[in-house]
Amino acid sequence: AYPYYTLYEGTERVAAVFQQEARYSALKAVHDELREEIRSRLPPVEERPSFGYMNVNWWGSFDTATIMRANAPGYQNKVFRDLEFDDSNNAFADIIPDYEWSTQVDFEGLLEADPEIIVWRNGYNFLTGVDFNGKQLDWETGIVGQLESDTIAGELQAVKNGRVLPG
Repeated sequence: AYPYYTLYEGTERVAAVFQQEARYSALKAVHDELREEIRSRLPPVEERPSFGYMNVNWWGSFDTATIMRANAPGYQNKVFRDLEFDDSNNAFADIIPDYEWSTQVDFEGLLEADPEIIVWRNGYNFLTGVDFNGKQLDWETGIVGQLESDTIAGELQAVKNGRVLPG
């Protein structure tokens, strides 16, 4: 086993190796200030909408989803941990087994949870227009359009209300 470092623990160690501690400290200060500014603008947890963090099975028929805990370990979830997301408003919290960070469900399972907002894991890849293999991607047709046109996913309140967001 090896130690799991947070982004800042790892960055601080690299900064020490390259004798760039001052640059690290400046970067961390900007990050901390921005994080606190954003946190200060968030409504209380009980007033926040329900959300679902997910994507679909790309190798299948686009009819099963991987639903996740937003506060799971890993760099892709750091923004959620920074903003102190937990299962309080996670529409999928009761579906994901307690000992897991994610699970697979069909679209009927999504509809049972019916989150007010869907945050699409790795959705930012669609905003760049190309994936890591050079394949053309489009957020509106590649994700939102497919959800809207699906007879089950199209019934999700997040889809109906235009609240499917790239994450």
